[in-house]
Amino acid sequence: MSARYQVAFYEPTGRLVYIHTLTAVDQLAYTRRLNGVGAFMMSLPRALRQPVMLRKDALAQVYRSDPVTGQMREDGTYFLRSAEHVPGTYDGLVIGGVSAEHLFKRRVYNPDDDPNVAGGFSTKSGPAVTVMREVVHEQMIAPAVNNERAFPGLSLASIGEDTSPNYPFRREIGQQNVLDVLSDIAKATKLDFWLAFDGIDPAGYPKFMFRAGRRGTDRSKHSHPAGPYVYLTPSSGNLVEPQLTLDSTEEANAVYVLGKGANGNRLVYRQERHLAVVESPFNRVERAVESSEADTLDELLAAASTALAEGAPGVTFSFVPLVTAAGAIYQLDWRLGDIVTVGAYGYEMDARVTAVTVTLTGAGETVEVETERELWET
Repeated sequence: MSARYQVAFYEPTGRLVYIHTLTAVDQLAYTRRLNGVGAFMMSLPRALRQPVMLRKDALAQVYRSDPVTGQMREDGTYFLRSAEHVPGTYDGLVIGGVSAEHLFKRRVYNPDDDPNVAGGFSTKSGPAVTVMREVVHEQMIAPAVNNERAFPGLSLASIGEDTSPNYPFRREIGQQNVLDVLSDIAKATKLDFWLAFDGIDPAGYPKFMFRAGRRGTDRSKHSHPAGPYVYLTPSSGNLVEPQLTLDSTEEANAVYVLGKGANGNRLVYRQERHLAVVESPFNRVERAVESSEADTLDELLAAASTALAEGAPGVTFSFVPLVTAAGAIYQLDWRLGDIVTVGAYGYEMDARVTAVTVTLTGAGETVEVETERELWET
């Protein structure tokens, strides 16, 4: 049985205005994306148009029925940023939006708002989750100097002991926004970050809570060789339209980080991904990385980890799971961030679900999935 959908609309101030239950004449598409900005699109007849749908940064909150309980559960919250009237026979409205993570793109990283800024640099050292939390707090919640940069209703989720990998951090003002900075940390440490809708605060603003850590569950064949594991392949009858892409043309698996200093006194640190180097007799691919302010081993290590993450081979696998097939049901067998095993064209790999796109039309529900290969070597 296909899932049921509702979309709740809130004013930018947080007032719930309208809840729409989707029918066969409506169209909906939304994408949830790891460590990036998701998208929302909905079309509906003009007779159902509400003024809130034309408000910039009004919220559209998608609810989808749970595959086990049937209860409606939130499956994505989006800021509305576009609206278009469609004339003619349909005579409807198409509205578009971006996920809450778009707020990260709205702030340039400005070291001046770090209370410990020195010499124009924001410098931190500690567990990666703590560093990410400090970045968000200083740039988006409580800037030390520029108070107008604070977003209303934004907070940090509480955490216990931070056991995430150490990530030395140094930034000066430049062209990076907060999303860029958080993405760098996430790539280097295999962590995730996101904003979770957290209701309405007493002042009337929507509340969003910043979270960081590792999302999803490992359901792969690698970690559960005796089963059960999630295995998605055309031969199993639980997916269609597989698209496999292997691209190692820009791979880098041995990096030299050029740190502080000049000429023969410059700090140089080398790190490699050994298993990738020995994949073929010719696969040692070296790259030099400029990190002229790095003057400690921790900073050189962080720069090397980021460069190796950016230089990983491009291996992606996109597909359409059959939404009613055993082992492939969204939110029952797998979710965003999970690691599963996929296969097509004689190639099998453990892959992490990095994006989910749900499309609802009169013809029914379609779920499209994007994955990236999960590398197990440390």
